[in-house]
Amino acid sequence: MASITIITGCPGSGKTTLSNRLAQGLPKGVHLHADDFYDYIAQKISPILPEAHQQNTTVMLAIARATAAYVTGDYDVVLDGIFGFWFLPILAEEFQSLTCPVNYVVIRLPLEETILRATTRLKNPASEEIIRYMYPLCELPTLTRSTGYSVGFRTHRRVPQMRLSSHFWSYLPSYGRDG
Repeated sequence: MASITIITGCPGSGKTTLSNRLAQGLPKGVHLHADDFYDYIAQKISPILPEAHQQNTTVMLAIARATAAYVTGDYDVVLDGIFGFWFLPILAEEFQSLTCPVNYVVIRLPLEETILRATTRLKNPASEEIIRYMYPLCELPTLTRSTGYSVGFRTHRRVPQMRLSSHFWSYLPSYGRDG
């Protein structure tokens, strides 16, 4: 049975590395990187600006519809990006007709580590200003394991079977920063 796993968190938290590893470990895994969907827009607006709301909604719909197409083909989809709880109603509506499990995972590192990782990564470094802006928005109830990283999940009543995948935990201690 196909599944959807949404990996979210602040820039620099390791979403892309973890998502890549999860997708590679699945027999029919697909990794959809939200940043790619934003990069398709020729004149994009910074997603953190209020005037980007329509753009961001359109990107979420595009990602959700691409996800649904893969799930219909019996693929396990790992979504990687900043999927804040405010986008869950959009995703839930698009996933409503799907019968697969949907996992929503939040990776949260300490603020200073997040800033260091995001500002020094080789591909698409983020500014400290953006990290400080996004950090409080990534706050959700958390589950913590001995790795020191915290991972949370939040369910939305319209997304069936949202849960924290036990498969995810096997990757957490070893995942690294993007190169």
